[in-house]
Amino acid sequence: MSSERAVDATPVLLVRHGRTEWNERGRIQGHTDIPLSEEGRARLRESRIPSVFAGFRWHSSPLVRAVESARLLGASLTSVDARLMEMHWGEWEGETRAGLRTRLGERMRRLEDRGIDFRPPGGESPRELTRRLEGWLRDVRAGGQGVVAVTHKGVLRAALALATGWDLRGSAPCRLDWEHAHLFSIREGGLEIEQVNIALHPDHVARHARGPGARASDTDARCAGRQGGPEAGAAESDRDHDAKSEIGAEPVRRRFE
Repeated sequence: MSSERAVDATPVLLVRHGRTEWNERGRIQGHTDIPLSEEGRARLRESRIPSVFAGFRWHSSPLVRAVESARLLGASLTSVDARLMEMHWGEWEGETRAGLRTRLGERMRRLEDRGIDFRPPGGESPRELTRRLEGWLRDVRAGGQGVVAVTHKGVLRAALALATGWDLRGSAPCRLDWEHAHLFSIREGGLEIEQVNIALHPDHVARHARGPGARASDTDARCAGRQGGPEAGAAESDRDHDAKSEIGAEPVRRRFE
């Protein structure tokens, strides 16, 4: 690898799929292949990726809600990759978090306290999701071209964990609006946040990745001041893993070499 290539950043724009009926009912989808709702389709027909990303390649999770979202956002040719699928929730797909907490009580609390190592029965943990996402990120970096990826909330949270070392306990280091796009860059040093909460409108002005060698000094620098619009302060509407434990977990931030 040349020294010039070693410091280059490969931009990745992550977008969550549109709304489904299960989203509207608060049901956990995971790998269950639920289509977009009519409301979800209507919102996406009025949305577009900002024109600054027009030259990016398109990737998508193979789940129908992501593939259809990519098409409605303007993708003409999409590379489908299973590594962009939502976290597998196993036996709990179709349940609601509120229902699980009510039914399981202390057991659910202890599971959620595990943060990135939380694992539903028959499913996968967020840490396992980050590992498959890392493989996809390495392949994107090797390709050297910017990518728009239509994916899922769990994948966006995994990207945030990789970029910041967040262990999915406590509040997220950045507030993500799930109906906006989020720009990351893949560098030799790992995944970094460039801008969150980018409106899905062709005229929205979004930043490109920072120049070679530029680095954000800490989590606050990566998140504060990188909100994309007035709605950027909106909190996550449903927290997957509430913080109740002060026991740390091994961070997941890694280098991409």
